[in-house]
Amino acid sequence: MKKKAIPTTYKGIRFKSRLEANCALLLDSLGWDWKYEPESFLLSDGTHYCPDFKATAGKEVVWVECRGYKTKKGNRQLDGFLPLAEKRKEHYLVLSPEGCFYDGKPAYVIKRRGKWVVNTEPGGGEISLKRSDILIAGIPFVDFLSAYR
Repeated sequence: MKKKAIPTTYKGIRFKSRLEANCALLLDSLGWDWKYEPESFLLSDGTHYCPDFKATAGKEVVWVECRGYKTKKGNRQLDGFLPLAEKRKEHYLVLSPEGCFYDGKPAYVIKRRGKWVVNTEPGGGEISLKRSDILIAGIPFVDFLSAYR
């Protein structure tokens, strides 16, 4: 059964759900600058898609989508947007209770040595988008999101 989203305000921005507001908090914890729903894209199947966040860290752009549950339409949007992000030489992070994905690969968001980082391999090197912060660790980050199922 689908839960009803609870609109939540964070940093003066009204988000459609607590999950999106908490994802904004996570992006702040990562040290990434972000904008909420700044652009909409026309996908190859003719549908429109608006990622939740456009985040930047240095010169890197990361589109972020927070999903509390799976839908066929949502999966088509995610699959349709990944090639656009790749073509633009930008990255794509999906956060959901089913797992996290960075550029289509399973990912983890972990706190290590007081800093939040994105990791694409268990026990591997993280992608912090600040090359000087690359660390070694690998803990699945799903507990934060599982509360929104």
